[in-house]
Amino acid sequence: MALARTSILGLFLARRSQRNNLKTLAGMVALAGGLWLLFTALFFVLMHREGRDFSIVSGFYWTTTVMTTLGFGDITFAGDEGRGFSVIVMVTGVLFQSVILPFVFIHFLWSPWVESQRLARIPRLIPDDIAEHVVMTHGGPTVAVLLRRLQARHISAWFMNPDEVEAAAQHDRGEPVIAGHADDPAVWHQAGIGRAALAVCNRSDAENALAVVTLREVTQTMTVVATADDPAMADVLRQAGANLVVQPHVLVGQAMARRVRAGSRQSAVDVLGDLTIATMPASALEAEGRTLADLALSARYGLQVLAIWERGRLLPATAEHRLDHDDTLVLAGPAAALATLAGTDQNPGHVIVVGNGRVARAACDVLCGRGVSVTVLAPQVPAWGSEIPWIQGQGTDAEALVKAGIHEAAGLLVATPDDALNTVITLRARLMRPKLEIVARAEVEINVSSLYRSGADLVISRPSMVANACFNALRRGQVMLVAEGLFALRVPVPASLAGCRLADTSLIQDTGLSVVALEPAAPVGPDAVLAADGHIILAGSEDGVDRWYACFHPKIEIEAAHSGNTLHMILPFLRTRRAPTTVR
Repeated sequence: MALARTSILGLFLARRSQRNNLKTLAGMVALAGGLWLLFTALFFVLMHREGRDFSIVSGFYWTTTVMTTLGFGDITFAGDEGRGFSVIVMVTGVLFQSVILPFVFIHFLWSPWVESQRLARIPRLIPDDIAEHVVMTHGGPTVAVLLRRLQARHISAWFMNPDEVEAAAQHDRGEPVIAGHADDPAVWHQAGIGRAALAVCNRSDAENALAVVTLREVTQTMTVVATADDPAMADVLRQAGANLVVQPHVLVGQAMARRVRAGSRQSAVDVLGDLTIATMPASALEAEGRTLADLALSARYGLQVLAIWERGRLLPATAEHRLDHDDTLVLAGPAAALATLAGTDQNPGHVIVVGNGRVARAACDVLCGRGVSVTVLAPQVPAWGSEIPWIQGQGTDAEALVKAGIHEAAGLLVATPDDALNTVITLRARLMRPKLEIVARAEVEINVSSLYRSGADLVISRPSMVANACFNALRRGQVMLVAEGLFALRVPVPASLAGCRLADTSLIQDTGLSVVALEPAAPVGPDAVLAADGHIILAGSEDGVDRWYACFHPKIEIEAAHSGNTLHMILPFLRTRRAPTTVR
């Protein structure tokens, strides 16, 4: 591991705090110098009163020896006035020595030396024995979910930090950081990009463009994912060489819009392999008080219930589970079967979208495309929504919600970028309409549970959505976030399970996941045989997905021929490993 040889002088000049310390020291030295001159002048005055005269050098000599408490005693006052003055000079000198000398030693010698040694320990390259890893250009809370998922699935992940001081603090906390700038080709070489599985450029749009161009100077074959906050930057990043452009705000907005039923009986979440994943509330099935066994959805429609979703709680889909009005069924099956269950009497309904940012815009585009009536509630008219009805006001204002039509609305999308504000809006709306379908946005993962407790039926977490998109770019299976805490997974059959009967494996016991379907299509049951070149579709919690990767650790890439069936909200249009793509 290469170590930096950071000089104390270089560190001193580079830090603003040290420059501030220098200003403080200069002020103290100037004050000490001023007192030194004043005391010397007073020395001559008092000596003259005693009838004694000394040279200028002797005056400065006396002041210096007294202030430094050396006190040679060769020049002393004879009277009390002069001796009292000497005491004042000595005390002042002691005070200045007790302040200035430690200040100089600690701030300009000891601390820079310790910091230089600390910075010298920062990793500058990724060890040669690490391969198939992921390199990101930015760390911190925004990628904490992705880091956790990669590490839980035995994929090494590292991120760059151009700020050496901050990188040292992250390294001391045990975070996988390397110091360097993403616009330096040497840094990418030191990151072992030739051995890596994926590069993620996730800083600002302009920095991402520069990082992608630099990366393409180093390698033309590496799969590169870039994030884009400005939709207009997507084409720029693709032109720079990114294989996949993830637009987090668009991703979240579209996911929110897809998950609101808007007057229909069900909401189709997305497609996984040959299956469609959808949600349907128990009330839409008129199943309140009935058990899953009573519904017999598998026998009647060929549908499988993956789980029961109850406002943030993931419940197992047992045959004895008795449904109530808060329960939502997560279903998987052929699109035709889901359409049959949903029926044909579907009213597009009316949805209120609270917010006027990019997430709200993406949600409105999807809803309007479905023929849903949309009303935007925002403090000011959205620049993009001139043709969409809007109500001026805050989502926390009951009167504004009434004007927006909350009492007649089929759903409410809470899409502001402030999690605290989203929580209050959700509480207000739930108080006004106890049975209103509310889908909320979470910018920080830790706030997801708070939004559920506030009354949201479903919360879409931006970190989770981005983490899924980046992970799926590795093409070691397709992971779909059905709802926060519930995942569906399509993966190749591991070599160790190929040709085995499902009953003869410990797959379900080891992972806690349920087997939803097999590819090639075959009935799922104890006697089902796992084809060597086939795929398994599983569903369950995030822990279960992590255990799957811990047990089987598949590195087989999904063939390009299958990518047409992958989630269009996560990997749309990805046809080959290097084909430029935008995630919307």
